[in-house]
Amino acid sequence: MTAPIVYLNGEYLPRKQATLRVDERGVYFADGVYEVVRYFNGKPFTLDEHLQRLRRSLGGIELAFDPAPIAQASDELVRRNNLPDARVYWQVTRGVAPRSHVIADGLSPTVFLSADPASVVGPNDPLQTLSAITAFDDRWHNCWIKSLMLLPNTLARTRAAKAGAGEALFVRDGRITEGAATNVFAVFDGELYTHPADRYILEGITRNVIIDLARGLGIAVHEQAFNAVDLHAVDELMVTGTGSLLMAVTQVDGKPIADARPGPVTQQLWQALLNRIGQDCPRSQA
Repeated sequence: MTAPIVYLNGEYLPRKQATLRVDERGVYFADGVYEVVRYFNGKPFTLDEHLQRLRRSLGGIELAFDPAPIAQASDELVRRNNLPDARVYWQVTRGVAPRSHVIADGLSPTVFLSADPASVVGPNDPLQTLSAITAFDDRWHNCWIKSLMLLPNTLARTRAAKAGAGEALFVRDGRITEGAATNVFAVFDGELYTHPADRYILEGITRNVIIDLARGLGIAVHEQAFNAVDLHAVDELMVTGTGSLLMAVTQVDGKPIADARPGPVTQQLWQALLNRIGQDCPRSQA
């Protein structure tokens, strides 16, 4: 088995040889942003949308950098690692500088990409389920930036794992915002509800795909927050993300959601998502 190849500042090299300076601002201050892109059959899914969100995140931290070349580097990294089905991680930090709370001018950003194998997705794959816990949302007020500053998320996810759950659902001012690594959707009376894409959530790429698919299926979509106390009154609950795609939540805080099985709307959206992936990233017939 060959050693994984990563991309660092214009070079492709074995992961073991990739090193960062100790005075990297990404290390000192989490001064950077990231994206994760899913590849199916060697093709990136919703690539343009990920690039657009990376640009927004870079603007959000006032880091002047054109991410366009990352797309080609990402494709090449998938090829070099022979990973047609992959999760590719993109990271851009402000770069190396003496530790200071004042950002110096003229820094050279650090660009790092890595690729990890992901499961092959087919048109008949079953919908996966998970349980969740709720967690107090004590993050900053700029969650729309896909920042490296993920300590609250990792602590919440770790508490979920220790409770035997797969996700933590954040609660702010009594309302569900999003998951620690996902967006959250609820179904009430056949209609879809999700927190609006404001500063309190990351506007997920998969979230937007699901919204588009739902509207195409004639399902009413409300970008409207719902209360945590109403969680166990929902008909269906689901989470979405680049890594998880779409998963049905069947239990929260040890209590079942509806009959603890994926509901019809979730199943319908899952099949529509599989169809969309198959159309955008078809498997080669060669």
